[in-house]
Amino acid sequence: MFVQSVSLILFRETMLQALRGVITPAGDKMTEPLRKAVYVTLTGMLGHPEDVTRAAVAGCLGALCRWLSPEQLHAALTDHLLCEFY
Repeated sequence: MFVQSVSLILFRETMLQALRGVITPAGDKMTEPLRKAVYVTLTGMLGHPEDVTRAAVAGCLGALCRWLSPEQLHAALTDHLLCEFY
């Protein structure tokens, strides 16, 4: 069971790193519906229980921020990056 979970974590991290590698140079070529779908998926994974996954998701989200519309970027910053927890 442990080996399966480790390989799943590594697989997820690899896929997220590949996504980041695609978004970084070519995010402007994504259609708006695809950009929104990727954004929703990534923001939903920010609360993932594994540190490795959260870090990879944050990297992808950071790469995606460059290509978001001003409204989407504002929402991403205020809702996920500049949160104030008291």
